[in-house]
Amino acid sequence: SSTLLVGHSEDSLSDNIEVDVLNGRKYCFENTSPEGFEVSISPEFNESENEDEIEESTSRNEVDPISSSNESDSEAVDESFSNYLTDWAVKYKISHTALSDLLRNLQNHKCFTDLPRDSRTLLKTPQTTIVESVPPGNYVHFGLRQALTQLLGKANINPVELQQMSIQIGIDGLPVQRSNTNQFWPLLLHCSKPRTSVEPIGIYYGKTKPNCINDFLKKNIEDLKVILIDGIEFNGVSLQIKFQGFICDAPARSFVTATKGHTGYSGCSRCYDAGIWRSKVVFLKIREKPRTNELFRNKDDKNHHTGKSLIEELPIDIIKSVPLDYMHLICLGVVRKLMHLWLKGPIAPFKISPTMREELSSKLEKISLNFGNDF
Repeated sequence: SSTLLVGHSEDSLSDNIEVDVLNGRKYCFENTSPEGFEVSISPEFNESENEDEIEESTSRNEVDPISSSNESDSEAVDESFSNYLTDWAVKYKISHTALSDLLRNLQNHKCFTDLPRDSRTLLKTPQTTIVESVPPGNYVHFGLRQALTQLLGKANINPVELQQMSIQIGIDGLPVQRSNTNQFWPLLLHCSKPRTSVEPIGIYYGKTKPNCINDFLKKNIEDLKVILIDGIEFNGVSLQIKFQGFICDAPARSFVTATKGHTGYSGCSRCYDAGIWRSKVVFLKIREKPRTNELFRNKDDKNHHTGKSLIEELPIDIIKSVPLDYMHLICLGVVRKLMHLWLKGPIAPFKISPTMREELSSKLEKISLNFGNDF
């Protein structure tokens, strides 16, 4: 079973929950069953020994002319504990049933009477969620401005120090199960300056990907157009927003830009090379005419486009704002094919011998100590 001690300390809220209103006593949260917790006073603290001290403190507060100030401090501490409990429940994926049971047990002590009794109240779960139809599935929109505010709040950054925020939006499909085609398509917001975690701004769910990219992106494009012009206000400070681009793998990139896929003719997103067939479509030319933002918007290469995407309404360079995906293009693309050829290909002239393979593995293990974990 897991145990969490709650006590008074001047240390930061890292391992223990520390709240002044606990009067210096420790409490033990014990996970006694999958459905809930039990709350008990730690044996090393005797409640009766502190009764006189508590009563004396209470009587002083009753006649203290600045008791209102103490009450406000207590309310601030209560809010701090509530916020910590919320973050703790989300971080460790505590079920709603277990969290509600914990809250009801906590309310048996006078220090926690102001806490809600239900996990949905603590987590501020919306009573209603607007689900929109985006054929062939459904879509929930959270909002770009709200996601930006939440990211800044979590990052604990002083907005005065920021002149400009640089943001990216990631789009990709996520299969739910192998037994069917059901999938999620989340839109994830990330700030590269200042660097933050990600926050969802919208999620689609359906049997296949959305039929129309414009139905999927409509509300996000509207939010993005307003924010790029007006910026946002956070803690009384106005911040300008710079959009760096949409982060997508190759299939998602062609879907978002309404262009041919990377395996089709005229599918290259960087030049006009139409490609030739060599058991598959390959692009061999290296000095072909490059694609530009102006030529893309004018549909200069009609074979490259499958429609018109709403991202063309944004004041961005479409070619540069939808970059090539390094991870899939290089690490899981070219490099993986080369490794397959070297390790499992024909005996000659490329296949690596077992001795060379062991030597290579040993060297890779040594140099891996000096490489970062980017993916």
